[in-house]
Amino acid sequence: MTPDPHPAPARGTIASVVIGGYLLAAIAAALVVRASYAGMPEPEISSGMVAFGMMLMYLVLFGGLALAHSGVLAWWLRGRARIGLVALAAVPAAMLSFVFGFFVMAA
Repeated sequence: MTPDPHPAPARGTIASVVIGGYLLAAIAAALVVRASYAGMPEPEISSGMVAFGMMLMYLVLFGGLALAHSGVLAWWLRGRARIGLVALAAVPAAMLSFVFGFFVMAA
């Protein structure tokens, strides 16, 4: 039997890369939304539709950026863990970085 040509990194490395990736995705999405919000004219800022649009833009940006790190996690854990457990563990990480992003936007 041939050895795996690309062994998975240590657990600490996997956790730090994936969680760090989610946090970077949250920060990047929050900064893009904040820059977009800063460019809005004053009368439009108080509109609820603007707030909903900004939330949707944040969700799309965060989801797109975090998708790469979820793929990396699935690639490293293939054959080592059931995908359902990985998905269940990814939900709190995604929610934490989602909330963190809103705190960055509010600052």
